[in-house]
Amino acid sequence: MLSVPFPLITLSALLILLATALFAQKQRHAGTLRFVLACIVLVAVSTLRWEYESSILRNIQSGLAIMLPPLAWHCFVSLTEIGRRRHLLLLFAPAALALIIRIVWPPATDPVLFLLFAGYGCSLLRLAWRGEHRFTLSRLSESPQTTKMAFFAGCFLCLSALTDLAVTFDFSLTGGRLAPAIVMGFQAALLPLIAAAIVIAGRPTAVAQAESTAALP
Repeated sequence: MLSVPFPLITLSALLILLATALFAQKQRHAGTLRFVLACIVLVAVSTLRWEYESSILRNIQSGLAIMLPPLAWHCFVSLTEIGRRRHLLLLFAPAALALIIRIVWPPATDPVLFLLFAGYGCSLLRLAWRGEHRFTLSRLSESPQTTKMAFFAGCFLCLSALTDLAVTFDFSLTGGRLAPAIVMGFQAALLPLIAAAIVIAGRPTAVAQAESTAALP
């Protein structure tokens, strides 16, 4: 039996979120589903690492952690009017640089991951803050839900960045004695966000369509 319950609880909540989005009355944007699925895989691998210390799992976790922020960013920015060259540059360049640093200079992996998660997370929060009119390539009825899911993704990445930073400092100061408590605190802060995302994903788009129709003269 796994000794750390919080990652399992978070994993279960993410699975509920995925099921809610998959079986909603109207299919959600595929990018959102890919982001949730990537989160599930990353949390699952992280949960296994609690029980089994393995270099293979550690390398898999690092690779997934490097790919998750640009994937999350792409899932929502692809619905905006962004130049193709700029889109591809911001999508691949930071991740490729992080992967090279991971191979050449492994001790710098944690600071690089912090920058990745914080940078892409703040970008998503900024995008969500600008409002649903930024998602010009999204269906009009789905724009409010897309904006809220982008906000959720940004919060997820920023909380992950802060957690990685706190764990890094803990290992440098106490040898990782407080790391389990820090991770559990992150999981506890994340659960309300996942619960809100489940409510958003399960809200029928017909409600938004009815509100838009009622606003017409």
